[in-house]
Amino acid sequence: MARKQTYDTQSIVVMEPMEAVRLRPGMYVGDDGERGMNHLIWEVVDNAVDEAMQGHCTVIALELANDGLTVTVEDNGRGIPVDPHPSDGRSTLEVVMTVLHAGGKFGRDEAYTETGGLHGVGVSCVNALSEHFQVNVWRMDKSAGATGEFSQTFAAGKPLDKVKRVGQANKTGTKITFRPDSSIFKTVRAYDPATIVRRLREVAHLNPGLTVMFYDGVNDKDYTFVSEGGIADMLRDFVGTASDVYPETPLVIEGKSNGVTVKLGMQYREVDEESLHSYANNIHTPDGGTHLTGFKRALTVAVNSAAKQAGLVKDSLQSDDIRDGLVTVLTVKLRQPQFEGQTKGRLGSPEADSGVSSVVAEKLGEYFQRDPQFLKRIVDRALLAQKAREAAKQQSEIIKRKGAFSKTTRLPGKLKDCNVDDRSDSELFIVEGDSAAGSAIDGRDPQTQAVLPLRGKIMNAEKNALSEMLKNEEVRSLVTAIGSGVEIPGKESFRLKDRRYERIIVMTDADVDGGHIETLLLAFFYRYMRPLVVEGCLYLAVPPLYKVEDGKGNKQYCWDEQSLRKATDKSKSARVTRFKGLGEMNPAELAETTMNRDTRKLVRVSVPDIDEANAILTTFMGKSVTARKGYLLERSHQEVLLG
Repeated sequence: MARKQTYDTQSIVVMEPMEAVRLRPGMYVGDDGERGMNHLIWEVVDNAVDEAMQGHCTVIALELANDGLTVTVEDNGRGIPVDPHPSDGRSTLEVVMTVLHAGGKFGRDEAYTETGGLHGVGVSCVNALSEHFQVNVWRMDKSAGATGEFSQTFAAGKPLDKVKRVGQANKTGTKITFRPDSSIFKTVRAYDPATIVRRLREVAHLNPGLTVMFYDGVNDKDYTFVSEGGIADMLRDFVGTASDVYPETPLVIEGKSNGVTVKLGMQYREVDEESLHSYANNIHTPDGGTHLTGFKRALTVAVNSAAKQAGLVKDSLQSDDIRDGLVTVLTVKLRQPQFEGQTKGRLGSPEADSGVSSVVAEKLGEYFQRDPQFLKRIVDRALLAQKAREAAKQQSEIIKRKGAFSKTTRLPGKLKDCNVDDRSDSELFIVEGDSAAGSAIDGRDPQTQAVLPLRGKIMNAEKNALSEMLKNEEVRSLVTAIGSGVEIPGKESFRLKDRRYERIIVMTDADVDGGHIETLLLAFFYRYMRPLVVEGCLYLAVPPLYKVEDGKGNKQYCWDEQSLRKATDKSKSARVTRFKGLGEMNPAELAETTMNRDTRKLVRVSVPDIDEANAILTTFMGKSVTARKGYLLERSHQEVLLG
């Protein structure tokens, strides 16, 4: 008999605010993984940036300790007040650090006008989610309360001591040192310095004249970011080494409308996809929002209006085609921004839509009159994009008619499919060459593992339009076998849920040719089937390099030189086999080392930073040999920071 479940007053639990944050960290910082841990830094940095936006801070310094986890952020702003707060008599500093919705951004005394942090939960959440949290404050304005240097320490959101005066003050500012709670962020061992570098560089670009410093204690490196060019410099970073960029000097638009201050930078580059970067009150809005909607509408209207007036087109161009190859930095400042969610990924303020639209439409119209050649290049590019989109759609329709998206329709003849009906347990191995395919087919689990052999190297997705790619037999076989379609601008043509396999695994030889084939496949997936990458469905198989046999029937596989040395040191008579390719392994060996789920090594492909991925792909796979050589020479004696 089931136990009776009662629901009464005893069932209702009232939690302290800091306990609630610790119980449900995702509600406040996004998740309990890398994203959430990074958000702790952004919250503290954003508070310092708010001081800079008000004209009270000129330097922000961040330090990552050599443990990779302890972070210190210091600014030379006004310093958090420390006097007793009228609400309960506690120090204002302690109230700010331990009470949700407490801060200087709610009142009417203009302490903060344009700011990114409006909820008053940011820094208190960082405190709640830190196993160690210390604040030092320097105050020198006697008319605003106590002066001197003050300090207080916390753990898991709870004060370990009272605010105490620890010395005189010869400066003003706030310093916060924290270490994320390992009992909450269990899967992240350390911060990624490259991620911090990218964000701090953005902060400097968005606040021209502000000095932003970073000491990476893990790698013992110092960085200083100061941007005089602002979003124009930022745009150059995003464009990177792309060739055929126009206009050569970034187009920068500034204006104010409907209470919204607008700054826009834009350039076009050779790659097909758009790259839009939006910010509101210095907060990155990766999911866009009303400001981005206003920009897209204004750009479409301005281009079509000017193009028709100049006799360049008769019919209106589609917005997606106009934005083909566009790189944009859009930043707005407004009094009371409405963000969706505590992590502020999307702006919802209605006035941002009309404000941005008004400024961009007016300024672009004026610019097109001054530079009609720029308008013509946009129109010509959009017309080419329209043709390419229509051609890609036709090729995609051909593949669909031949039955790409169903288990029951015709599949590539060379595909050795699996038998399982449940996609959640299925895998597709993509291999090159008949020899490797033979071993893979014989060594696989036919119930759950399918094998698709490819002949040679597929076309370079960075140098060929999608319509041309889809004419290639190997590419068509790939698209047909996977079954989810391809991404066509302006069309909902890719359906991740329709893929025929849960995991797509690229399995190539561990040599230069294998690496090249792997890179070409990754470029294609990233450009035209990106959800496979973003959602973690794409993997790289890692075959061993060596087999070591000791003469007694014992064998060991080695994936690198270090493990090979250890294996051979154990036996002087060891015989070493170097695998030059997958085809040199018999089916049993390939299955044991590279395909068996219990013993294989797989690398999941991920893209933590879209902009970095775009820049690297354009550099290494694009048309500019000069950019590729320059990138390699510049970093030949440096560590390359990748996302």
